[in-house]
Amino acid sequence: MNLTSLRKTVRELRRSISDEVRQTANQKIVQNFLRLDSFRKAQSVSGFLAFDGEADPIQLMHSAHEQGKRVYVPTIVQRNQPLMFLPWSPGVSLQTNSFGIKEPLVDRTRWIEPDQLDFVIMPLVAFDQRCSRVGVGGGYYDRSFAFLHSLDRQKEQAENGNHRSTILAGFAFEIQKVSGIEPQAWDVPLDWIITECSIYRRYGLDRQD
Repeated sequence: MNLTSLRKTVRELRRSISDEVRQTANQKIVQNFLRLDSFRKAQSVSGFLAFDGEADPIQLMHSAHEQGKRVYVPTIVQRNQPLMFLPWSPGVSLQTNSFGIKEPLVDRTRWIEPDQLDFVIMPLVAFDQRCSRVGVGGGYYDRSFAFLHSLDRQKEQAENGNHRSTILAGFAFEIQKVSGIEPQAWDVPLDWIITECSIYRRYGLDRQD
């Protein structure tokens, strides 16, 4: 199946989830995220404002805010450019941008660079067990976190058990898992993908209590 067909199939499947099942699954995903040592230690966290049937991390974002973390969400500045990360807090006013995605109505001078984030909660369309990710196709996250994409550096970190400077973790439903994704040269692999059923990790970066 090519990527266009894969995206269409999984997005339709994701949208078909009932509200009751979706709510329960979201709660379980949040519980699994809260088990991650790297999330607990993070001081600056990016979430996202879900659309198009995505698994919704809003409860996790509220928990992060209650824990005193600085919480941000991404917004698209323009096509083919890295994302901008704007501050988010419960009750902040939102607006819908030209891409149909909600974003905080805040002073844009308060944005931060991607490499200033400790932990990034990421949306995705599909994933595999190796933590490869298929997004909507714009390449915004890959462009934003390209600084993590040194294969030699990743290998070194894997061997030494060190953390990346910024942890990337997918927030998704189990039904979005596919048998295998052929990564492209520009794809930045995720460290974790968390679903309501499982905690997938690319290699031993973290511990769970």
